[in-house]
Amino acid sequence: PLHSASLTILKPVTIVLLSPSIGSNNGGQLISVYGLGFENDGTLACNFGSAASVPAVVFNSTTLNCLLPPHQCPGRVNVTVSRRDDVVSIIPAEFEYLPALLTGLTLSSNTVSSLGGTSLSISTPYLEVYRPYSCRFGYKFVPATFINATMLSCESPPLDIEMIDFAISLDGADISTSQIVSVLLPADILLVDPMAVDNLSDFNISVYFTSNITEYGLTCKFDSEPILAIVESNCFQLTCSHQGSSVSGYHSLSIYFGA
Repeated sequence: PLHSASLTILKPVTIVLLSPSIGSNNGGQLISVYGLGFENDGTLACNFGSAASVPAVVFNSTTLNCLLPPHQCPGRVNVTVSRRDDVVSIIPAEFEYLPALLTGLTLSSNTVSSLGGTSLSISTPYLEVYRPYSCRFGYKFVPATFINATMLSCESPPLDIEMIDFAISLDGADISTSQIVSVLLPADILLVDPMAVDNLSDFNISVYFTSNITEYGLTCKFDSEPILAIVESNCFQLTCSHQGSSVSGYHSLSIYFGA
């Protein structure tokens, strides 16, 4: 031959899954890429749409991690894997960039029970309808119920007694700034007084606890109806105040963390 040249054949790779598949357009989030054919030769990179490529850390032939690069605009982009600036993934995956993290969350209570089951209402800026939102309590995720465009609710899981951070997440990625939530051991009830009332309209019921309850954010419910709850100055007494008429018979009085 008059001329010869070396030819490098790049082995193709396959992307099966991104986790998470959404993230802030500010970048900085660790993204796991699962697929086939990844080689740990120090040349693989991840490409997120038009953002600058980022180096890949290969764990094995089916898993690599990339640090999400910033992107100018929210929206969906194609993700590919490249080697020496040449794309080698057969079919691109899809990733969604979200706007900057939501701020200004308001929780119905900043305390939850270590036993779980605390119902929280979360007021938020505008949310898209019918997205699979979750509430993150520390490292635990629970499904969130979409109430309307500015309200979610969720129920806390069992947790260790400590201070944890809380955030709204989507597909395992935080989409809000975090807030600190206190996980407390429920206080034991020592006494309920009175156990019966003659007046069926306005009445107060005092609930005495064995420990200080000022930080618990407790609420009272008469049957299923929320009623006024006041922590008295002695810090161990909660007064549940029922306003309005009621019917005679047996009723339930329940004490809850939060709403």
